[in-house]
Amino acid sequence: MPLLPRLFSLRRNLFDKPRVEQDLEEELRAYLDQLTDEKIRSGVSHAAARRAALVELGGVEQVKEEVREIRIGNMLESILHDLRFGMRTLSKNIGFTGVVILALALGIGANTTMFSVAYGILMRPLPYPDAGRVALVYMHFSPQNFDRGTLCIADYLDWKAQNHAFEEPSIFSSRRMDLVGTGEPEQVQGALVTAGFFSTMQVPPLLGRVFLPGEDRPGAPSTAVLSESLWRRRFSASPAAIGQTIAVNGASATIIGVMPEAFRFPRATTELWTNLPLVPPTRRGPFNSRGVARLKPGVTIRQAQRETNAIGQRIMRENPYYRNLTLPVERLRDAIVGDVRTPLLVLIGAVGLVLLIAVVNVANLMLARATTREGEMALRLSLGAGRARLVRQLLTESLLLSVAGGAAGLLVSYGGIQLLRSWNPGNLPLIEFVQLDSRALGFMLLTAVVTGLLFGLAPALQGLRANLNSTLKEGGRGARAGAGARRHTRRALVVSEIALSLMLMVGAGLLLRSLDRLERVTGGFAAPPREILTIAISPSDRKYNDPQAFRILYEDMLERVRQVPGVEAVALSDTLPPDRQSDADTFTIQGQVLAPGELNPAVSDAIISGDYFRAMRIPLLKGRSFTPRDKQDSAPVVIVSDSLARHFFPNQDPLGRRIKQSGPDNQAPFMEVVGVVGDVK
Repeated sequence: MPLLPRLFSLRRNLFDKPRVEQDLEEELRAYLDQLTDEKIRSGVSHAAARRAALVELGGVEQVKEEVREIRIGNMLESILHDLRFGMRTLSKNIGFTGVVILALALGIGANTTMFSVAYGILMRPLPYPDAGRVALVYMHFSPQNFDRGTLCIADYLDWKAQNHAFEEPSIFSSRRMDLVGTGEPEQVQGALVTAGFFSTMQVPPLLGRVFLPGEDRPGAPSTAVLSESLWRRRFSASPAAIGQTIAVNGASATIIGVMPEAFRFPRATTELWTNLPLVPPTRRGPFNSRGVARLKPGVTIRQAQRETNAIGQRIMRENPYYRNLTLPVERLRDAIVGDVRTPLLVLIGAVGLVLLIAVVNVANLMLARATTREGEMALRLSLGAGRARLVRQLLTESLLLSVAGGAAGLLVSYGGIQLLRSWNPGNLPLIEFVQLDSRALGFMLLTAVVTGLLFGLAPALQGLRANLNSTLKEGGRGARAGAGARRHTRRALVVSEIALSLMLMVGAGLLLRSLDRLERVTGGFAAPPREILTIAISPSDRKYNDPQAFRILYEDMLERVRQVPGVEAVALSDTLPPDRQSDADTFTIQGQVLAPGELNPAVSDAIISGDYFRAMRIPLLKGRSFTPRDKQDSAPVVIVSDSLARHFFPNQDPLGRRIKQSGPDNQAPFMEVVGVVGDVK
């Protein structure tokens, strides 16, 4: 039958059922009258003819049932009947239904939450065209040994000149920036980038343009690109913002473009990008940039890694500052996600165990409930219902429970996602991508259906194995054969539940033990983190344009903070532990002669004021801390960590030794080591 007539027939069978039944009744009556007339014409009486016609027809009600079974829409009508019957049955036992829905809501809701988190962080497409070809390039060398170390401008220029795997290598450097103009001054997260940065990401600006080739050359005019959020906040989303001048870190910059809100790189909080002038370097360092580039078509990440490693080997041979130099390449998503993937997969497995335990619990409840319905099932079987028909009815009830549990689980999942996004434990990357969307709804529905089949099929089949005769004779109390099988099934379910719970408890115990140990790990400073308050300050270079002005500002600020009640100590620092990567540079030790090919070591360094160690309660192991006598016009001094002292001054006293920043043109005086402090993680 063509599609359109079938649809018309389906609509008529479902929504005009009285008329359809009336037509069927009239058609059967007409056919029966025709058969009766034929029998009468053969010479029999009317009563005998009627009886013979009924026998030939096979019974009016039986024929009606046969017609209904082949009628278009009969299956759908049967399913709707099962749904209505299932809802009536479940509504009669509110306690049982509520317990099952609650157990399933917790299991399905937790799994939907973890699916949303895993998909948002690990699988949702990044808002950059063909993001799989975008990679970050780092630098790793001894003795610095940072896994994701930074490059200097000289390294970038060498990489760019020798590159064949990437379309246009660029570098960027994240930093806080002071923004002045059109409103109150504020500090925003920004990034210095080279000209090819935006063309690598291939995201068109919302307004204006991005940096053009050559705008990173020395002496190029300072320009800036705003994020949409910054543009709306400071310029009220006015197109007139393009071409205006703002002060960024005390220097004038012209606004040339606005990026859409979805563009969040290199950090999720980045709101301002300025061009990075590539001033020809005089030495290797400082190391404060990372590379970003797009793979050329057909080039794999492994091929790019081999090429960058070869470039690193050439840089190392030509420059006596590096040892074991490599340029690690990492896909953009892997770089953003970092080490989150493994913990997420572990949590997904743990939450999956929770759902399995819920399924076993519900299956046990369903099996116990099937025992109380033996009489009902036996009676329906005796009236002609097929076993497959009853299994379908029981599975329909199970699916109703699981879908209701899934719907309630959506509320659990929504609350969990909102909690994660507002709390964001561990600063999860791409947390803004975690949302309850159509994929999460599809996952919930699939989980609910599979769950309903899992906990409903075995009890449904088990409930139909009872002996029909004994059940009807003894009202379900004498079906001993079925009872033994049910006991075995329930025991197996209980054993499975205990095993799964044990696995979950062991995993939870290990996680709690790890958490307890992490709570006991000291960061190298004795002050409880909750008692340390920090504030980021960045005075304008234009207003404070000489060291004396900075010194007066900082001394006045420190004095004012010391007078605040409850403050024990206050200090300044350009970095705080635990730091992802503080500034690093090479240094030289006075009197030390490097062997041919030996490199000056590189370490992380920090600039601090005198009370820093007291404020952080970092232990002084040897020597002294900084004092008010350590001024710009006094002999330069330095304090080193215990690890540096043991590594570079083994079996000798580091106090009195002299070190300074290395470099062929560095004329700075050597600094005397006056103290050794404990290591800070």
